[in-house]
Amino acid sequence: MLEKIVSFLNKLRPLSYHVDKELKETLFKNEAYLDNRSSFLEASIISWSNSYKKYLFLLVALCFAISMNVYLWLKYFPAFTQATLDPNWLGILLTGQITIIGLIYPLVISLVSILFQDKAGKKVIFSLYQKFSGFMFAGLSGLSLAIILASSLIFNQSLIPEFRLLLSMTLIFWFTFNLFLTVWFFVKTLSILDENKKDEFIFRFVTNEVCKSDLKQRIRKLYLENLYQNGLLKAIDINVLDLSNNSMLNQYDKEIGYITGKDKELYNVSLWKLNLAILLQSKILKCSTNKSSKESVNFKLYVSIPAFTGRDKKVTLAKYSGFDVNPLVSFLIKNSVKYDKKSNKTDISISSALEAFTSPIVNPQ
Repeated sequence: MLEKIVSFLNKLRPLSYHVDKELKETLFKNEAYLDNRSSFLEASIISWSNSYKKYLFLLVALCFAISMNVYLWLKYFPAFTQATLDPNWLGILLTGQITIIGLIYPLVISLVSILFQDKAGKKVIFSLYQKFSGFMFAGLSGLSLAIILASSLIFNQSLIPEFRLLLSMTLIFWFTFNLFLTVWFFVKTLSILDENKKDEFIFRFVTNEVCKSDLKQRIRKLYLENLYQNGLLKAIDINVLDLSNNSMLNQYDKEIGYITGKDKELYNVSLWKLNLAILLQSKILKCSTNKSSKESVNFKLYVSIPAFTGRDKKVTLAKYSGFDVNPLVSFLIKNSVKYDKKSNKTDISISSALEAFTSPIVNPQ
């Protein structure tokens, strides 16, 4: 009974659940991974670097929420409500922020690029430096703050006092957070210039990012190639659903295509929609067969979901022959997949990462 319930739940859960479950039972229990896990702060910086646009919006929202909370509490302290801000503070913040993003960041990044340009594995090292130092997120955050500060200098006097105070506190909290990012940037820059710490960072990067991303892609590919054998899709009728993994074993004259765009990666698969589509099509074919005087044979449906789109805008999700697919079934199959750009994954392969380790041995200085 319990096995039936688990099997039923597996067909309702998305593919990402099964992939993450495999990672938890394999990589996340590995001793090397546990010994070299990134700290909470490092993991947060990497997440900010991978999805800097999303986290920039969340940062501004957080600063505004904190400012709103402080503003509400200031009403209970009359001494603070009567205080006035220095009218030159916006110019001071703008000058400091422009100095950081326009002078310090470019000089330090250029220096690091020059120091590592002749070294093997520089792609891995610079990718590691980009993620662990957080300079992409820090640069975008600083540039956005500078633009808003410049705009505030122009329109600040025309704002009502309450909103002006709220805007001022938001910008101050934002600038304070950018200072923290700058300090973190310098600390990681000095660390990566140290050979011993650099090797430690590379190993941690390979363990936490490269191996995790590579293993996740491999697990997803294995699941996609064996959806039926892993019990994620259920065959209702062997005369309707092709259980083989090789589409060349049978001839299919029709297919269900889906336009995704070029160079996209499979993000997730809604298995309950696929199973519902198979169930509906099987019931429809059974009803049409019972009403017909002819005996049913040659009803074939082969589900094949590619993990990558490549340069083709359109991918084939299913092939079938011997019947006309129901529009609702086609709609469910097309809406069961979600493709997205590679935004939060590393583009470094394991072989490239290993090159960064072996380069000092193969090419000693």
